Amino acid sequence: MKSRLTRGPEERNGAVQVGVGQGDRPRAAGRRPLPLRVDGPSHAGRYERIEFQVQLEGVFHNPDNPDEVALDLEVTSPSGRRLTVPGFHYQPFEWRLAPRGGRPAEWFYPTGQPNWRVRFAPEEIGLYSATAVGRTRLGQRTSAPVTFQCVPSARRGPVRVSPRDPRFFEFSDGTPFFPLGHNVAFIGSGQYLDTERAAAVFRKMATNGANFARVWACSEDWAMAIEARKSAWGRSWNWNPPLVPMPGNEGYHADQSCLRLDGTNAGRLAISPSHPVALRPDTEYQITGQALTEPETSLVIELNRTPQGEPIRSEKRGQWVTFKRSFRTAANQHWLGEGALRVTGERRVWVQSLSLREAGGGPELLWEADLQRAPRGFYNPLDCAMLDRLLESADQHGIHLQLCLFTRDHYRFDLANPRSPAYAAAISSAQKLLRYAVARWGWSDRVFAWEYFNEMDPGAPTERFHRELGESLVQTDPYRHLRTTSGWGPAPKHWEHPQLDVADLHWYLRPNSTPAWQDEVAAVLARAALVRRHAPRKPAVLGEFG
Repeated sequence: MKSRLTRGPEERNGAVQVGVGQGDRPRAAGRRPLPLRVDGPSHAGRYERIEFQVQLEGVFHNPDNPDEVALDLEVTSPSGRRLTVPGFHYQPFEWRLAPRGGRPAEWFYPTGQPNWRVRFAPEEIGLYSATAVGRTRLGQRTSAPVTFQCVPSARRGPVRVSPRDPRFFEFSDGTPFFPLGHNVAFIGSGQYLDTERAAAVFRKMATNGANFARVWACSEDWAMAIEARKSAWGRSWNWNPPLVPMPGNEGYHADQSCLRLDGTNAGRLAISPSHPVALRPDTEYQITGQALTEPETSLVIELNRTPQGEPIRSEKRGQWVTFKRSFRTAANQHWLGEGALRVTGERRVWVQSLSLREAGGGPELLWEADLQRAPRGFYNPLDCAMLDRLLESADQHGIHLQLCLFTRDHYRFDLANPRSPAYAAAISSAQKLLRYAVARWGWSDRVFAWEYFNEMDPGAPTERFHRELGESLVQTDPYRHLRTTSGWGPAPKHWEHPQLDVADLHWYLRPNSTPAWQDEVAAVLARAALVRRHAPRKPAVLGEFG
């Protein structure tokens, strides 16, 4: 049952507006902001999700950045305990299976306008009260208090280190938990497992007594990755897109990039996002963008090798032209197909933006074409929807997920010198991503642990990084999920660190392994002894082996 907990007055005329253009600054709408409005259920089971939608109006350059805009739910439990639960910016997606390449494929399509959500899992039985607080550069707005009831459930709560014997795990209610499962790792359209097949794997695992899976949410552009450079213009393993600074004074005065195509060299550039672009059948779409062409040279937009409209040319030398091309999908078309930018003529063309939306408006469908997006600080909306769905399947089948969050090579090189500004910036980026992860997925007691990196350099000076992230999570994560990380070899510094709760080891038998690499039992016992020597009072997980 859903009920509206509070009803605020209409907020359209009193909303705080924040500019989104380059150089725009926040500005008030001219009157005092009205209170936030919160909608959500009136009750939830213990350790079950209760989700609120908060009407925090405004337009933000990056709603994922809590330095620009932050939403929190300040909660008071039945016993009087005060908690701060972070919120997040949410884009709804529609999901179904649609034919692609002769087989069913997962079709994720953004629907409706983004909104703000808060997800929470209550621990105490009884009446809770909560107030939404939104903070922007213009100040703070709050909601009227709302209340909801927590009722008993059969759930046991998040997994923790046992206070009775810290070498073991237990649920929050004290029931022992022994993880047994698989390193599932990569989830995506180009992998063996997508979220639909992973659900079937989780079902089989549960049937056979397994309860644990390790999942990458950091797979760069080959599988699910929350924070990564997913681009329509190239791939991580062969990254060489024709990116250049903006030409002329525009490049001098603004740190922006654009594409440059040369009719005598790179005359055709594929539009190739890492995620297949889902479309609705029998629907009108518009491709828009800006281009600059040199004389006797033009730009052609192609879909499936077919030109879309007339060639695009600058009317005057040095003048950017805004273009728009429309097309309608076929009655059975669910995907964008092959797209390209092609140059006609022998001189140069620059493209500074490319967008795809329904003709009537709606969410951006070609977000991977964004040329200004930094690798860190933007959380890929489709990948977030994938992880939502994966966590729902894990919840249904009782599988606890160790979520590997940080795309390693977007951080590793900045963590070389703990005294450098780059190191501090990496910590800040990681703290923001962890805040988002707690806000969106932390409610679930099926989140076993936050794993920072897959196989970080065990010799890297990450002590400060782990310390500050751990201290930050104590404040950000009201559920106190376990914290861990892994190295590409034995990592005693990780295992010994007081802000990492679980010692995680990856181990593969090789001819240079000792003892004799053919003896699997002896090798595992030797690794266990090594971990125990450095982490005698921590639980340990063999996260990868082979």
